[in-house]
Amino acid sequence: MKKFCFWLIGALLSLRCDRIFETLEIDRPCIVNVTPSHLEENVSPHANIRIIFSKDMDREKTNNAFSLTSSNSAHVEGFFRWDDDRTLTFSPRIPLLENCYIIRIEATAEDTEGNDLTERHESVFYVHSDLTPPTIVFHTPADNAIGIHPNPWDDPEQYAQSIIRVVFSEPIDVDSLYSGFTIIPPIRGFFAWNNTHTEITFIPLSDLLLRTTYTITLNTSICDIHGNALFENYSYRFTVGSDFVAPEIASVHCEREGMEPVELQEDRIVEGCEKDGTIVFTFTEPVRRETFFDAVRIAPSKSFYINSPPTSSRMAIAFHEALESETNYDLSISQSVTDLSGNALKRQHRYSFFTNGARSTRPVVLCITDTLHGFVEPYDNYECFANNEIEPVTMYNPDEFIYIIFNKELKPERMNITITRVHGSSGSGLPKITNIDWPLTPFGAFRVYRFNLFGIDANNIYKLTIRGGSSGICDPFGNTLKDDYIQYFKVQSH
Repeated sequence: MKKFCFWLIGALLSLRCDRIFETLEIDRPCIVNVTPSHLEENVSPHANIRIIFSKDMDREKTNNAFSLTSSNSAHVEGFFRWDDDRTLTFSPRIPLLENCYIIRIEATAEDTEGNDLTERHESVFYVHSDLTPPTIVFHTPADNAIGIHPNPWDDPEQYAQSIIRVVFSEPIDVDSLYSGFTIIPPIRGFFAWNNTHTEITFIPLSDLLLRTTYTITLNTSICDIHGNALFENYSYRFTVGSDFVAPEIASVHCEREGMEPVELQEDRIVEGCEKDGTIVFTFTEPVRRETFFDAVRIAPSKSFYINSPPTSSRMAIAFHEALESETNYDLSISQSVTDLSGNALKRQHRYSFFTNGARSTRPVVLCITDTLHGFVEPYDNYECFANNEIEPVTMYNPDEFIYIIFNKELKPERMNITITRVHGSSGSGLPKITNIDWPLTPFGAFRVYRFNLFGIDANNIYKLTIRGGSSGICDPFGNTLKDDYIQYFKVQSH
């Protein structure tokens, strides 16, 4: 018996190791297939690793025995999936961007019966053969370019050098660009690509801002289709527009057709402006009408519009209704006025003007008198009633007249004069104005108003009112007596 045992041991020792397991009927698992295969090239960066075993495997121990590393020993994280107990699929969490990767399966992987893998597995594959980083071949606008058009898509051929475009040396991974492209100040827009993915165009959703410098940065997260990243960050800048000089006010005038313009000054109140004219601003260059309108303020407030083209160096303020006669107005222009390149006025401007031009003076009462005071032909050497006293008059003779002398010609139909008794008895009844006439000399037509008084009594005091204000007397240019003019008089006895 001992001789048989020694013979059996000797026989087993004489066999190879695998034959021992065959002899002892131990069936160990082995690897049937690995994808990607050993030394395979141009593998997709998004490829999965697939391993097929000869037997049903213990999933947990096999997962622990598996590893995928890059050529620089960086461990690749991912997710395991078993299609069945013999087929393992490993999905990397991120794309494989390195050139070389190593698949390892340690012999500690076991089948469901506890048998170890026959041998440790190690294989290599290559994601691609291109190891050259992409470069930027060309871009528009050029670095430090000035005069870029705010919206080159108005005419892409004419403004081609203003379009935001980048040309790369080789096809670029589109997804990598979205995180690798920045523009400051930020602009909302979208990307367009050519067919080969070597040229990118950024199309803004709104116009670029004039007088603004933009910086575009392409960082190292941008890579080609083989995962090669830009070697270093690349930046360039450009400035929209070429005019950086602020507009200035060259002159400001009160203007009315047929009359000499009056120039306004900032340091004083300028007289001689017409109430129905326009205020004209002349700038050193064209400005935008809408910015000028928003910048204008006038006090006392008056409704106005800008009678000028959308862009012009001449901006005219026209009023919906005439200004008031002999009134001081303050006009201010804020810094919000801009030229075509967005340059604004350097400071606010203020002007004051007085509406007392030749057509804008109010009528005034120069004198009230009567025949007794010497106002008879040839109409000289007369005395005026004292406006602040009760003037004595005698008005019983039909040939005795009261005269009102104005400083300018009036519209006869707008004459508005009343007389009332303020003290005394009713006597002859209600007083009234009669025998109205407009002598032509010595002052010209409609400047001397002549009348008789009827129904007046001795010792009574009367009030003569010349109506002013908007419903009062008026000259041919619409200027009215500012306020009511009142004259008191007392009728003397015979």
